[in-house]
Amino acid sequence: MRNVRLNPRAGWLAVLTIALVLLSALPAAAEADIPENVTVRNLSAILPERDETRWPLRFAFLPGNRLFAASDRLTLVDLDAMEILATAPLPESAAEGVDIYLSDQVQELETGFLWIVMNSKMDPANPEYIAFQFDDSLNLIREIPVSDSLQTGIPLLWHFMKFDFSSDAKEIYYLNGLDGLRRFSLTTGEDRPIYRTETTPDAALHTIDTLRLIDRGETIFFIGGTFDLDQNSPAHNVYGLMSPAGEILSIKDPAKLEKPFKLEGVSPVYRYLPQSSPVALFVPTDPIPENLMTYTPSPPKSVYAWNTKTDEIVEIPLPVSSEADFSILSEYGNYLASGMCEERGDGTAAFVARLYDTGSGEALSRIEISGLSECRGAQSAISEADRLIRAIYRENGVAYSVEIPF
Repeated sequence: MRNVRLNPRAGWLAVLTIALVLLSALPAAAEADIPENVTVRNLSAILPERDETRWPLRFAFLPGNRLFAASDRLTLVDLDAMEILATAPLPESAAEGVDIYLSDQVQELETGFLWIVMNSKMDPANPEYIAFQFDDSLNLIREIPVSDSLQTGIPLLWHFMKFDFSSDAKEIYYLNGLDGLRRFSLTTGEDRPIYRTETTPDAALHTIDTLRLIDRGETIFFIGGTFDLDQNSPAHNVYGLMSPAGEILSIKDPAKLEKPFKLEGVSPVYRYLPQSSPVALFVPTDPIPENLMTYTPSPPKSVYAWNTKTDEIVEIPLPVSSEADFSILSEYGNYLASGMCEERGDGTAAFVARLYDTGSGEALSRIEISGLSECRGAQSAISEADRLIRAIYRENGVAYSVEIPF
């Protein structure tokens, strides 16, 4: 029998032909419809490769059109040039609990920023908070053991942060389960109460549940409440404003607004309130469905912008109730922006960004990137200085950055 030798070029052509046939049999990916004035970029082209099976990828927008990305390493990206500014290894104490649960928050500082991580590996019921302070070049300045530094009183199930750093990272304002609001100095180590909550009939507040320094740290926005001391009933929650010295400046009862609502639950407020903004946001809780076994979409609702300088409260109607969870105020509080994923009836998805004027409550714009095969993990930021809405969404595991001028 005679041996036959195949031409190597012919062999590769045959393999390529088979591959093309197989690929043609796969369903085509949806082609995104991107508005002309919108810029969309694939972040996978510049981000370092990572272990996708183990490490989550998280993002945060920073001033100067920069993007902070955390995975099995830390990366700082210049979104204008679409290039990496700096990379750094993931701090060991941040990685210890990542396989159990990792929640984080990035806070801008006067210089640099804080990356605050919740680590629940040691005790899932009482997670540990650690803050890492970086300069603008991603050099680690110091590691702050937040939970070990604060006197939280009775152990709390801290499913969201009940503390806030000052913009110079010299002080932490935090809630104590026994005596209210305290201030801890990272410079001197002094830890003292600034507002005591007491369960007495004449107390203005029986509890404070969440807080945020706003208006460049000049005031503290909080949600607190009072109890009917004669009955075992939930707290009657209110919004309020306090000085850094602990003086209550104003209390707004949502049940007594022009369009009243009941605040039945308390959610963290740091997610949508920049510390620089003098405007705070009231976000009503969604009603509890009558039948918990059947999914019932929440009806459209409004949020309310409280200008703490003028004391004016403006209603902002939202077409989708869940939009409130994806909203954020601009640095000076004049605009509210949102960016969220929406499913379409034809099997495709869309990323939808909306912009509102907090002074009038008017909806200014709605931008949609449609035709996506899927949309996940949307998050947004807005800059009045740059006149841009910035966003991130994921499609088929790929992260995309979005810039929308206004």
